[in-house]
Amino acid sequence: MAAATVEVTWDVEYVLWAPDCQQRVMIGINGRFPGPNITARAGDVISVTMNNKMHTEGVVIHWHGIRQFGTPWADGTASISQCAVNPGETFVYKFVADKPGTYFYHGHFGMQRAAGLYGSLIVLDSPEQPEPFRHQYDDGGELPMMLLSDWWHQNVYAQAAGLDGKDRHFEWIGEPQTILINGRGQFECTLGPARKSFEKLLNQERGDPASTIRRCAATRRSAEEERVGPYCPRSQCAPVVFNVEQGKTYRLRIASTTSLSLLNVKIQGNKMTVVEADGNHVEPFVVDDIDIYSGESYSVFFKADQKPASYWISVGVRGRHPKTVPALAILSYGNGNAAPPPLQLPAGEPPVTPAWNDTQRSKAFTYSIRARKDTNRPPP
Repeated sequence: MAAATVEVTWDVEYVLWAPDCQQRVMIGINGRFPGPNITARAGDVISVTMNNKMHTEGVVIHWHGIRQFGTPWADGTASISQCAVNPGETFVYKFVADKPGTYFYHGHFGMQRAAGLYGSLIVLDSPEQPEPFRHQYDDGGELPMMLLSDWWHQNVYAQAAGLDGKDRHFEWIGEPQTILINGRGQFECTLGPARKSFEKLLNQERGDPASTIRRCAATRRSAEEERVGPYCPRSQCAPVVFNVEQGKTYRLRIASTTSLSLLNVKIQGNKMTVVEADGNHVEPFVVDDIDIYSGESYSVFFKADQKPASYWISVGVRGRHPKTVPALAILSYGNGNAAPPPLQLPAGEPPVTPAWNDTQRSKAFTYSIRARKDTNRPPP
C-alpha cells in the first residue's frame, strides 16, 4: 500500500473554555479544546501547518512517542531541537508515522501542555506493519481514544512563577482541581450516587469535616445557549460517553497527558486485556483496572457482555492522597438498534479504583508488562 500524506492546518490560539464547568482562558487549536485528533496509517507522512495566533508567546508541538527518524527538527522540543515559533509565524511539521500505536501531541514550550495544548494521535496498522492482535476485536470495535489530563484553575503563568521561586519562596500549586477525560470533567461534583463515598474520602484526606462535594448544577447562560452545566446537551463539561453494542469486543486506547497525577482507570463490570503499551505490542494480560502515569499509553480489549444499560468508567488518583474528585465517563450499551440517550446516567455506584498507596498493586501491574514473544530483539 502506497504511503499517503495526512495534511492539516492548525491555528493555535487562546480560547475561553469551561472544561470542568468553570470557564477559563486556555490554549486551543482551531478554536476548540482538546486539539483535533490525527489518525494516520503506519508509513504515512503527517504534515501539520501550524499558525501561531497567540500574540505574546512562542509555541512548539511535540509528537509524543513518534521517533522522528530523519526529522529531529520536527520533534518539537523547545530550545533543544527547535526554536519556538514566534507569534504570527507559521511552521510546517512534516514527519513519518513510523509504527502503529497510541500516541498524543502536546505543547512543549513553558507549561503550554497544562494550559490545554494537547490532542490525540493514532497510528493504525498497515499491510506492511500489521498488528498481531487485530483479529481479536470486532470490525467497528475501535472506540474513541480516552485522553486523560489534570486541570488547575490557577493559570499556568502563576503556577510557573511559584514553581520557579526556588531561591525566594517556592509556592506549591497544590493538587489539581479536576481530572479531565477527553477535556471534560466536573469540578468538585459527582454525577454518580457515590457522592457520600467521595465526600468521606476527601474529608478524611483533607481533615475537613465540612462537605466539599456538591451536586452538578446546570447553568444556562441564555435561552439559546447551553454550555456550562454537565447535564446540558451541548455543554463543554458534559460527561464523555462511549457507545457499545452488546456482545462485541472493543479496543479502547488510553493515554495520559497529566502534569502531576498518576491515574487509574476502571470499567464497571468489565475486565480489560492489555495488548499495547507506549506503541509496543505486549504479551496480553488481563486486569481489573489500569495504572497510567504521565506520558504513558495503552490499548486494551474488553467484551461488552453486560446487559444493555449504562455503566460507569472511573478514573481515580493513585500514588498521592486523592484530594481530587474521581472523574467519570459512561459506557452506554445499545438496546437493539436504539442506543440509550447520551446522558442516561448509570444507576449503580461507580467502581472504586485501588487505594492510592497500594504499592504492591502498582508493582504487580508493572511486572505484567512484557514484550510479545515475536518481538524483534535489540541488536547486541
